[in-house]
Amino acid sequence: ASALTILDQTMKRINRFFNLKSCQYIFLALTLLHIVALFILQDKQGSEIYSFAENNVIATGLREFIFSNVTFESPRSRNETNKALKSSDIFQRSISSEEKDDFSSKNYIWEESNILPQWMKDYFAWHSEQRQKLNKNNWKDFKFLVMRCLATDSKCGGTADRIKTVPYVLYWAAKTKRILMIHWSRPALLEEFLLPPEGGIDWRLPSWLVEDIVHGRYVANIEKFERFLKMDDVIAVRSKLQSYNGGSIFYNERVDGPRFEEVYHDLWKTFFTPSPPLQKIISEHMTRFGISAGTYASAHLRGLYAITDRKPNTLRRMAENAVKCASNLRPEGPIYFASDSKVAVDHIVSVAHRIPIKIVAIERDYEPLHLEKATGWENRSASEYYDTFVDLYLIAMSNCVTYNMGGYGQWGLWISQNSSCFKFHGERTKLTIHCDWSTSSKSIAKEPESVRTPFLPPMGTRFEENIGNDPLQF
Repeated sequence: ASALTILDQTMKRINRFFNLKSCQYIFLALTLLHIVALFILQDKQGSEIYSFAENNVIATGLREFIFSNVTFESPRSRNETNKALKSSDIFQRSISSEEKDDFSSKNYIWEESNILPQWMKDYFAWHSEQRQKLNKNNWKDFKFLVMRCLATDSKCGGTADRIKTVPYVLYWAAKTKRILMIHWSRPALLEEFLLPPEGGIDWRLPSWLVEDIVHGRYVANIEKFERFLKMDDVIAVRSKLQSYNGGSIFYNERVDGPRFEEVYHDLWKTFFTPSPPLQKIISEHMTRFGISAGTYASAHLRGLYAITDRKPNTLRRMAENAVKCASNLRPEGPIYFASDSKVAVDHIVSVAHRIPIKIVAIERDYEPLHLEKATGWENRSASEYYDTFVDLYLIAMSNCVTYNMGGYGQWGLWISQNSSCFKFHGERTKLTIHCDWSTSSKSIAKEPESVRTPFLPPMGTRFEENIGNDPLQF
């Protein structure tokens, strides 16, 4: 009744601008929409959302239309938005003593971590169990959360946009007990660049499941993402979620425990390791530069963020400032410099001999391809995009990072073992946040007691007995 009263008052206001007949049609449409919503949306305890049976095509279509265009929020859900949940409230896995002994006898990466919260470890164990049970005959008995980028998608974003939200997405996969998967077909399979490590999480979709799970409607913003995940009758939620902060703010609001940036390194190692060709290229560069993981700083310059060109002198000034800022973090060097601008890299290489500390950079005859912006991706090989991942890992293996606008440099910092050692050196409205060469002789970052290489062996083709000897895609 209250809803109808509000609609009536609304119609009286807009009647000034429309004739009576138009108002009656609008009022009727809104009333019908409200009645349908009452049937479709039943709010239990203010947070869980229920709907008609999945086989009710009309109801399902109406529900998706409503959820795509209208926000429904109860007082309780508003209050819970900023309430951080403890591990047991997010995901709790009950196992027998035999299962516990079986899992403890295996070398799972997440069990070695002293940082990952218990709910994550429980979810990883559950994910591995579900993954082993999954086959062609029973996949409809499971629920999935798929991070995707397809050839048919109009936009997927850059590399960081596509992947850096993993901790936030993982939180919701655990909370709603969905199997988290990742699938790309543009510009190539993600497995061309990154693979799940042995003892980690197998996020790959079996080839026989791709057509059934990946294609269809997707969500691309956090509001819709969270709403769709609460629908128990939806087997697969497909996400192209992007957030300028990687979802870190939303994660930290919801989780009572180690913060987003604190868990990122160990979580990343549980999910990803470079593909063998990339491991080889990265190792060759490190050998040539004479650097090892955890013993250098890195400076990343995003010189062409949201533009295609910038004045060369501006790029040179920005590049020098980025390196100077890195010297504030590690005065003794060495410093690895990377940029999306060839002008910037060439300039640093040309002046490196005049700088009192060691500075290294990869000289290329071209600018690294952007995963989203590079034209003609259909006719390019996956290896043409290797540079993006090479630079990412060389940044991530440093123990201090300076970065500016965009999410790429910060992403490398999060993957690193020392996300607390960083300096921001510029933004879109202020291209350089000025730094001078450091006069100190001591690094502000402690040398790591032990450096864990990110080059874990990749997971092989597993669970073949459950997929009819149809190997997972590589």
